[in-house]
Amino acid sequence: MTLAKPLAGGLPIGAVLTTQRVAAAISSGDHGSTFAGGPLVCHAALAVLNKIQEPSFLASLDVQASPLVDACRDASLLVLTAGKGNVVRLVPPLVVSEEELEQAAVVLSACLPSLDGNTPNQ
Repeated sequence: MTLAKPLAGGLPIGAVLTTQRVAAAISSGDHGSTFAGGPLVCHAALAVLNKIQEPSFLASLDVQASPLVDACRDASLLVLTAGKGNVVRLVPPLVVSEEELEQAAVVLSACLPSLDGNTPNQ
């Protein structure tokens, strides 16, 4: 199984899961990758994995994201929905500054309560 984009919260990383038999046939250096595990990206991936392993994470995940998207837009932050409308997609430009990212995090955090009472997808 291959994994990529969401593994590190959108940072460039990829992973391959194999059976023990396949893993035993691969030696160090047999496989290279553009997205091999740099320390920053691996730290982000660990944070993502720790979050999604929390029992409460998946229990409340399947809700429509449009109220959050609307609240963010009203606060001058543009985010999109993806999937069946239950995924929030962040698409900052490559030239985004750290200050702009921090402001976006503040707005996004302030808008999260707009999801309260949202009806789960059927």
